[in-house]
Amino acid sequence: IANYNVSGVPIAANMFNGCASLSKIDLSGWNTANFNNTISMFAYCRKLTTIYVGQGWNLSGVTVNNAGYKAVILPS
Repeated sequence: IANYNVSGVPIAANMFNGCASLSKIDLSGWNTANFNNTISMFAYCRKLTTIYVGQGWNLSGVTVNNAGYKAVILPS
């Protein structure tokens, strides 16, 4: 999923909610500039420790979010 085109996606709410066995994820090719809602994006991903992001990872437009991310976010 590292290279999914999410450039036109405004709502990422619940996108990975419930991915209980997910420990790391590569989102390095994502352009998140249009995200404005990330509520529970990684909720209940209790094993998630690492999110790989790239140059397109930009959450400055997010206006709706209910929690910070406890995972370690690393550039790819």
